[in-house]
Amino acid sequence: MEGATGATRQGRVGHAYSVGKSSGHPLVGALHAEYADGGLRAFNVEPGFVATERNEIVVRDFGHDIVDGAPPAAIGAVVAWLLTSRDADALAGTTVDAQATCLDRRLFGAWR
Repeated sequence: MEGATGATRQGRVGHAYSVGKSSGHPLVGALHAEYADGGLRAFNVEPGFVATERNEIVVRDFGHDIVDGAPPAAIGAVVAWLLTSRDADALAGTTVDAQATCLDRRLFGAWR
């Protein structure tokens, strides 16, 4: 039985979640190819490991610590930059590594 996040009761990802996630990546490329001339910019954002309350529970269960994850606000800073900066035009239609972009562009000074 799937929950709101797509995970099954056994903690595995359900098929509907997997299909939805896998269809998003080609969709961004198609949107870019079809509508970039009209000004639409589309991006895949790969957040990496994010230090959320839910992830803290998961990693703790495996004997790890959440400190290696990026704060959600750092990922949000990248999304805000993608939406507002003309410098992001070069990344349109691609997958953006949010953590690397955040660090390279110093978009969230409170992290690292």
